[in-house]
Amino acid sequence: MSRNSFFILLLVIIGFSVVAYSFLGGFKKITIAEVENFSIKVIGKEVRGSTQGVDLNKQMYDIRKKLDEDKIEGVFTAIFEGNPDELDTITAFVGVVPKVTGHLPEGFSTKNIEAKKGIIGIMNSHVWVAPNPVEVNSQLMGFAKTKTLSSQDLIIEQYFASDSVVTTILVE
Repeated sequence: MSRNSFFILLLVIIGFSVVAYSFLGGFKKITIAEVENFSIKVIGKEVRGSTQGVDLNKQMYDIRKKLDEDKIEGVFTAIFEGNPDELDTITAFVGVVPKVTGHLPEGFSTKNIEAKKGIIGIMNSHVWVAPNPVEVNSQLMGFAKTKTLSSQDLIIEQYFASDSVVTTILVE
C-alpha cells in the first residue's frame, strides 16, 4: 500500500469516526436547569458498600434485567446519598419510578423524595459517548454554586433510554 493510499484510508477512518461520534451525540452539551417542587417515588432496593463493589453493579444489573423482561415497568433510577465520586463507601437506592402504582415486587421497598428545589442535567447522548458521572456531577454542583445554592448530598440518576439520562441534585 502506497503512502498516499494509507493517508487517504486514515482520513476516511477518522472522518467516519467523527460522524459516528456526532451521530451518537458526542458533541451535545448537558442541558442544566433549576426546577421547583421536585418529587419522586422510586420502588427498589437499598445497597450499601464499596463504590467499586459488586453489590451496586449486581443490583443495577438485576433491576435492569427485570425491566427488560417486563417484570417491572418504569424508569430505571439510582439514588446516591452523598457524591459517589468522593466516597469510598456508598448508600444507594436502585430501582424504578413506576409507570403505574401497584404491588411491590418481592424484596422491594419504596423511597419518596421531595424537595423545594433541584438542579437537573439532561444528557441526550449514547452511553458510549456521554460525559462520565464525575463530570456531570461537577457541572451540576458548579451551576448550584453560581446560583448560591447548597447541595443536600443526594444525587438522582434516571435512565430514560440508552441515549437519555437525567441527573438531579437537590439544593437548598
